[in-house]
Amino acid sequence: MPRAILGSYSTSEGDLAVTDAGKGRLKVAISVVSGPNAHLCDFDETLVLKGNTATFHEPDEDGACVLTLRFAGNSVFVDQTGTCGCGAQAQMGGTYLRDGTFKGRAPHPAKGAALERLQKDEKAETAGIRRLEGVLQGARFTKALPLLSNCEQRWNVFREANAEMEGDFSRGTPWGEVLMLMAKEEATTQRTHRIESFLLQEGVDPDIPSIPDFQAQLSKIDARLNRAYREFRDRLDETGKRKLLTAQQAWIKYRNAQTAFEAERWGYGYTAFRLMSLERLTLERCLQLEASREAYTNR
Repeated sequence: MPRAILGSYSTSEGDLAVTDAGKGRLKVAISVVSGPNAHLCDFDETLVLKGNTATFHEPDEDGACVLTLRFAGNSVFVDQTGTCGCGAQAQMGGTYLRDGTFKGRAPHPAKGAALERLQKDEKAETAGIRRLEGVLQGARFTKALPLLSNCEQRWNVFREANAEMEGDFSRGTPWGEVLMLMAKEEATTQRTHRIESFLLQEGVDPDIPSIPDFQAQLSKIDARLNRAYREFRDRLDETGKRKLLTAQQAWIKYRNAQTAFEAERWGYGYTAFRLMSLERLTLERCLQLEASREAYTNR
């Protein structure tokens, strides 16, 4: 086995790692995000090296998948035929340069589109906040207005910390920047929908929910959240664990601020509406962590 070919290689869209699998075989792992819609390509197989070439051939849903790797100095030339499980128009083919010889990466093609969507969502969120502030100017909501301001500050801190955690999945690659933007976009869209829901409910006094029912349901969801957090944390490296902890601490502060605002917003039934808000926010965070855990595991 030529030891010189072992190591890590990169392109502007992903990474390729080669390790010794013994008996003239290579363990090849490729992770690429490419195509107009930023689809993921993942490849992890053991190949036989013949000369300077290793080939993978296997039937695929859309025809045969053939992947040929040719090693030359500090480069690996990859040729792909078939979809090989990649998303639409995504490709693993290209020239990968050994880490340390790669001179930087161009911005990922999906970054511009993600940034444009985020900016649009941020404008909608800001407009919603301004409208909600107008509603809360009345004497009935004098306490709710400063609570809304505090909630918005806490939400922004959480959004940034959570995006940092999500971007860490692809640390040091252009795709990491895209993941951060997408995480911000998702959080902003979710917040905008909540603000719009408040505005639609203006002038309507909802029934006060049953406190025992919400307490029981909240206890179950809280246990599910703790389990999702632990399972996700246990799969991360030390850097990932620190970023997850920072994001979770920021979420707790945002959750407390949001529940205080929502309870005060109605002006009555404080405990009941606080529990209702806690249940919804805890479930939302639980689903976020479960999705992030699976995305990290399957990356």
